[in-house]
Amino acid sequence: MIRPFTRYALALSLGVASLAGSAPAAAADVPAYYMAEFDLKDAKTFEPYHQGTPKTVEQYGGIYLVRGGQTTSLEGQPPKRIIIMRFANMAAAQRWYNSPEYSALRPHRQRSGDTRNFFVEGFLDKLPD
Repeated sequence: MIRPFTRYALALSLGVASLAGSAPAAAADVPAYYMAEFDLKDAKTFEPYHQGTPKTVEQYGGIYLVRGGQTTSLEGQPPKRIIIMRFANMAAAQRWYNSPEYSALRPHRQRSGDTRNFFVEGFLDKLPD
Protein backbone atom coordinates (compact mmCIF):
# COMPACT_ATOMS: atom_id res chain seq x y z
CA MET A 1 0.00 0.00 0.00
CA ILE A 2 1.30 3.46 -0.91
CA ARG A 3 1.12 6.07 1.85
CA PRO A 4 -0.94 9.24 1.02
CA PHE A 5 2.03 11.60 0.80
CA THR A 6 3.92 9.17 -1.44
CA ARG A 7 0.83 8.82 -3.67
CA TYR A 8 0.58 12.61 -3.86
CA ALA A 9 4.25 13.02 -4.83
CA LEU A 10 3.97 10.19 -7.34
CA ALA A 11 0.82 11.70 -8.86
CA LEU A 12 2.52 15.07 -9.28
CA SER A 13 5.60 13.57 -10.86
CA LEU A 14 3.50 11.60 -13.35
CA GLY A 15 1.09 14.41 -14.11
CA VAL A 16 -1.92 12.47 -12.86
CA ALA A 17 -5.09 14.50 -12.36
CA SER A 18 -6.65 12.18 -9.82
CA LEU A 19 -5.15 9.85 -7.28
CA ALA A 20 -8.08 7.49 -7.76
CA GLY A 21 -7.13 6.73 -11.37
CA SER A 22 -3.85 5.84 -12.93
CA ALA A 23 -4.18 7.42 -16.37
CA PRO A 24 -2.69 10.87 -16.98
CA ALA A 25 -5.29 13.59 -17.37
CA ALA A 26 -6.08 14.98 -20.78
CA ALA A 27 -5.01 18.61 -21.12
CA ALA A 28 -8.65 19.64 -21.44
CA ASP A 29 -9.33 18.16 -17.97
CA VAL A 30 -6.56 20.04 -16.16
CA PRO A 31 -7.31 23.52 -14.81
CA ALA A 32 -4.86 26.29 -15.60
CA TYR A 33 -4.00 29.20 -13.36
CA TYR A 34 -2.86 32.68 -14.34
CA MET A 35 -0.52 33.94 -11.64
CA ALA A 36 0.88 37.44 -11.49
CA GLU A 37 2.83 39.68 -9.19
CA PHE A 38 2.23 43.33 -9.97
CA ASP A 39 4.04 46.42 -8.69
CA LEU A 40 1.85 49.46 -9.47
CA LYS A 41 3.76 52.61 -10.46
CA ASP A 42 1.05 54.77 -12.11
CA ALA A 43 -2.54 54.41 -10.88
CA LYS A 44 -4.03 56.72 -13.51
CA THR A 45 -2.60 54.70 -16.41
CA PHE A 46 -3.73 51.49 -14.68
CA GLU A 47 -7.39 52.52 -14.26
CA PRO A 48 -8.71 51.33 -17.69
CA TYR A 49 -7.08 47.94 -17.07
CA HIS A 50 -8.50 47.74 -13.55
CA GLN A 51 -12.01 48.58 -14.78
CA GLY A 52 -12.03 46.42 -17.93
CA THR A 53 -10.14 43.23 -17.13
CA PRO A 54 -12.66 41.51 -14.80
CA LYS A 55 -15.26 41.49 -17.59
CA THR A 56 -12.80 39.81 -19.97
CA VAL A 57 -11.85 37.19 -17.38
CA GLU A 58 -15.52 36.31 -16.86
CA GLN A 59 -16.19 36.34 -20.61
CA TYR A 60 -13.51 33.69 -21.14
CA GLY A 61 -14.62 31.48 -18.24
CA GLY A 62 -12.02 32.53 -15.70
CA ILE A 63 -12.55 33.31 -12.05
CA TYR A 64 -10.45 35.32 -9.65
CA LEU A 65 -9.13 33.32 -6.72
CA VAL A 66 -6.82 36.04 -5.40
CA ARG A 67 -6.92 39.68 -6.37
CA GLY A 68 -4.69 41.83 -4.22
CA GLY A 69 -5.07 41.59 -0.48
CA GLN A 70 -2.51 41.59 2.27
CA THR A 71 0.53 39.36 1.82
CA THR A 72 2.90 38.05 4.46
CA SER A 73 6.39 37.12 3.36
CA LEU A 74 7.69 33.88 4.85
CA GLU A 75 11.02 33.78 3.01
CA GLY A 76 12.65 36.23 0.64
CA GLN A 77 11.41 39.63 -0.47
CA PRO A 78 7.76 40.43 0.25
CA PRO A 79 5.60 40.08 -2.85
CA LYS A 80 3.77 43.00 -4.38
CA ARG A 81 0.11 42.73 -5.43
CA ILE A 82 -0.75 39.08 -6.23
CA ILE A 83 -3.39 37.94 -8.72
CA ILE A 84 -4.45 34.32 -9.27
CA MET A 85 -7.18 33.29 -11.70
CA ARG A 86 -8.46 29.84 -12.61
CA PHE A 87 -9.49 28.74 -16.10
CA ALA A 88 -10.92 25.39 -17.22
CA ASN A 89 -7.68 24.47 -18.98
CA MET A 90 -4.56 25.93 -20.58
CA ALA A 91 -6.31 26.50 -23.92
CA ALA A 92 -9.04 28.57 -22.22
CA ALA A 93 -6.46 30.59 -20.30
CA GLN A 94 -4.51 31.33 -23.46
CA ARG A 95 -7.71 32.28 -25.34
CA TRP A 96 -8.36 34.88 -22.63
CA TYR A 97 -4.80 36.22 -22.62
CA ASN A 98 -4.65 36.49 -26.42
CA SER A 99 -8.24 37.68 -26.87
CA PRO A 100 -8.89 41.00 -28.60
CA GLU A 101 -10.69 42.24 -25.47
CA TYR A 102 -7.79 41.56 -23.12
CA SER A 103 -5.11 42.47 -25.67
CA ALA A 104 -6.61 45.96 -25.86
CA LEU A 105 -6.26 46.37 -22.07
CA ARG A 106 -2.87 44.74 -21.54
CA PRO A 107 -0.79 47.81 -22.58
CA HIS A 108 -2.37 49.82 -19.73
CA ARG A 109 -1.00 47.30 -17.22
CA GLN A 110 2.35 47.12 -18.95
CA ARG A 111 2.76 50.91 -18.90
CA SER A 112 1.51 51.33 -15.34
CA GLY A 113 3.81 48.99 -13.45
CA ASP A 114 6.08 45.98 -13.38
CA THR A 115 4.56 42.53 -13.80
CA ARG A 116 5.81 39.00 -13.45
CA ASN A 117 3.12 36.66 -14.78
CA PHE A 118 2.71 33.11 -16.02
CA PHE A 119 0.33 30.20 -16.49
CA VAL A 120 0.60 26.96 -14.55
CA GLU A 121 -1.48 23.81 -14.87
CA GLY A 122 -2.98 22.36 -11.71
CA PHE A 123 -3.47 18.64 -11.25
CA LEU A 124 -5.23 18.20 -7.91
CA ASP A 125 -8.24 19.98 -6.49
CA LYS A 126 -7.47 18.69 -3.00
CA LEU A 127 -4.85 16.76 -1.11
CA PRO A 128 -5.39 13.00 -0.77
CA ASP A 129 -6.96 11.53 2.35
